[in-house]
Amino acid sequence: MMHQSGTAHDLAPGFTTGEQALLKAWDCSNAATPPDDGFVHRLIAAHAAAERVPLHELEADDQAICAQIAAAAEAEAALELEYEREFRKIAEQHEAHLRRLALRLSGHPETAKDLAQETLTRAWSRFEQFEPGTNARAWLATILTRVFYDELKHARVINRAEPELKTLKSAEHDVENSGIPDTQLWAAVGALEPDLRGVVERCYIQDMSYKAIADELNVPVGTIGTRLKRARERLKLLLNGAGFADR
Repeated sequence: MMHQSGTAHDLAPGFTTGEQALLKAWDCSNAATPPDDGFVHRLIAAHAAAERVPLHELEADDQAICAQIAAAAEAEAALELEYEREFRKIAEQHEAHLRRLALRLSGHPETAKDLAQETLTRAWSRFEQFEPGTNARAWLATILTRVFYDELKHARVINRAEPELKTLKSAEHDVENSGIPDTQLWAAVGALEPDLRGVVERCYIQDMSYKAIADELNVPVGTIGTRLKRARERLKLLLNGAGFADR
């Protein structure tokens, strides 16, 4: 049975291999050669002879398809609900153990609470990787350990950057209290190398935080501190040459 709205390719039975290839090309709107009149007449005749499908049958087909889509959506929603229930059950069963483990690792109750919560957040985002029937406690403990080490790495980065940030604060104090006219100061800033001038302008003109500057420039926070320290030293040289620094 063929619907009236079918494509030319639906009429392919009864045509030669070359003609069927041409019909396929028509379907894709890339036919290289135009058809001859005889072929066109045969195609029209085949279309006229094709069986028509009553409207009520087309509507019934559409309703059947819609019903299948609705049933699939309901099944997916039910599966998702069961998925969430299973995860909630695992989380409730092992959360206390996670907190005890986090406390042993961190030594601080509030930190342990945050570690356990972050572990469950990550576990939910990766729950499709969990194999039902395997050791859920061990799986969660592995995630918690990784979370803990990630926090340690982050803390080390902050600790390495802290001395440079303190130096930067000192440089900011020096600039604000140097007694140098703004016109001379910003003329010196304009003479800095682009990478140094960029961080100075973002820090002092745009009042951006060190982290925001690092994110915008796609560099570590420590690099911002290093560049501002170099900028401070360079500004002292420039201003000394202009007779304004250290007065």
